[in-house]
Amino acid sequence: MKKHNILHKKNILLLCTSSILIATSCARFKVDKLKPEVLYTASINQGELSVKIPQNKSIYYGLPSRVAFSEERLVVPETENQSIKIFGPNGLETIIASPKNAKKLIKKKRALPKGVLAKVKIVSSNLLQFPGMTIAGNDEDFFVLNKVIVKSDEKKVNIFNDSFTSKTKIPMKGYFKILHFSLKGKLLNEIGRQGQVQLPFENIIWLDVDKENRLWVLFRNLGQIYLESFAKHSLHFSMNQTECVNTLFSKVNKEKDIAYNCEYMYPFYDEDKILIIGKVEKTSNNNKTGGYTFKHRVFLSYDTITKKTKEIFSQLTDPDDYPYLPYDNNHFILWQTKDDYTFKFALYNLNGDLSNNLQIKLTGKRTAWRTPYLNLNGKIDSIRVRNSKFELIRWN
Repeated sequence: MKKHNILHKKNILLLCTSSILIATSCARFKVDKLKPEVLYTASINQGELSVKIPQNKSIYYGLPSRVAFSEERLVVPETENQSIKIFGPNGLETIIASPKNAKKLIKKKRALPKGVLAKVKIVSSNLLQFPGMTIAGNDEDFFVLNKVIVKSDEKKVNIFNDSFTSKTKIPMKGYFKILHFSLKGKLLNEIGRQGQVQLPFENIIWLDVDKENRLWVLFRNLGQIYLESFAKHSLHFSMNQTECVNTLFSKVNKEKDIAYNCEYMYPFYDEDKILIIGKVEKTSNNNKTGGYTFKHRVFLSYDTITKKTKEIFSQLTDPDDYPYLPYDNNHFILWQTKDDYTFKFALYNLNGDLSNNLQIKLTGKRTAWRTPYLNLNGKIDSIRVRNSKFELIRWN
């Protein structure tokens, strides 16, 4: 009887172990193929009530990498026109423009046939110069990345790094500020580094808004990486590169020929914690070539209140497992591009276990699409331009 019980326990143990292995294996091979849903459609280059996008024959360029969508309203920057258009359920509602362009629009509004721009509100903003991506807030508001010029040198360039050269002369040298508007066009805040309006951003890597409507900005300044968050325009939280490296590698016996770097810092949407990602590289022994060889990445979650950390990965050795944003409070994404049309998001929990895979498959011409992006609230969006239509797509 005793022998039977021992065998029975062994069978249960084997069954449990097998179940765990099967569950892990299933997560590895499980793929949820997301389907596109059109959130908003606006006409392109079809008069004053449409989105105006530079065009070379059949190819549109100068598209924003990201647009805000909130309260059924789409917020589209028109960089070359120095303006922002806000579209509501019934079409164009508001245009925010630089003072010079606002005057032109008001004059044009009067000259156009009655009714064309009659219901469109035109707002002049002294701070708006060259708007880039727009980010939706949670309180009938949005944020815009605004290029501010510091020199009058003009070159034929696109300042937001799109694939095609702009025909319009845009000042190249400058810096960035973030402007905060209501969806009715009222300026709410101007945001600079450390919560100081006079301190501009040099190189913004990423920005988004959490559940409390705090703006988070990941940026580089003088070669150093920083993460800062803002409540309205005041600084709420900050972590610099030195603090990040010390948090990641405080328990590591550092070697001379190894470089320990802070690569990314991203917040979670509705918890006071951030995802910190470090990269470890081996320096080259060849003095002629120099450079670094990738060794592994380190992932931690960091509680911004208690300052406690939780290790997720101590050594993630595949360089193709590219770190991306938190997906929800308990998961984050590793970006795994399969080809020009197919994007796979590997979903991991905070124990470092693979939970699921999300896959996006673009259709039609690749040039019609901007690369999909994840919002901090877990929604995945894409911009598509086709048949003279500007479409915001959500993947569900």
